[in-house]
Amino acid sequence: MTEEQQTPSPDDEDGASPATSAVEKTSKEPEVPLKYDDDFLKSIGMNPSLPKFAEDRDGIARFEANSISQVTECFGTKSSEFLALLLENCLNVSGKIQAYKEDKNFAIAIISEIGPKDAIESMLAVQMASVHLAILRHSRQMAAVETIAQLEVQERVFNKLTRTFTAQMEALRKHRHGGQQKMTVEHVTVNDGGQAIVGNVEGGGKK
Repeated sequence: MTEEQQTPSPDDEDGASPATSAVEKTSKEPEVPLKYDDDFLKSIGMNPSLPKFAEDRDGIARFEANSISQVTECFGTKSSEFLALLLENCLNVSGKIQAYKEDKNFAIAIISEIGPKDAIESMLAVQMASVHLAILRHSRQMAAVETIAQLEVQERVFNKLTRTFTAQMEALRKHRHGGQQKMTVEHVTVNDGGQAIVGNVEGGGKK
């Protein structure tokens, strides 16, 4: 007798049926990769040479910069101890180095754009970067919720974070400008017989 050759059924392959495999494939969120290089940034007039985090082969985070002045200008400090703590905060903004690598360098880019000039502004800039990244993460999570309860939780956290970021912006503005708002009047029209006063006017009531 010749041994009959049997064709393995699709259900036997990898221990899963086609239906199960299809569900597993479609259940994963689609990734939207965005890749660009330094040549692209230079072509549109942007400077790609910001300090950044990289990962060694052993999984340890490494900080790369072209010069010391580049780092001090980005973080607004010349204290090595203070700078080391700020870098550690940026590194921990999204967990381990393997998780959300882009967030860590995005935090540095945010701090650089804020342009801190002293220690207070440096700390505020790091906090603002952390809160902004948390807002983006919870925004993504809010878009992927499956129940009303999950939506309500994410919405509350999102609203608290956005209010915190607005308060941080106001704190930075007051620190830089002394808490005074400047209003510039460009055009003043005075009719015949009228008077215009330029300066501080104090009104007093009857005593």
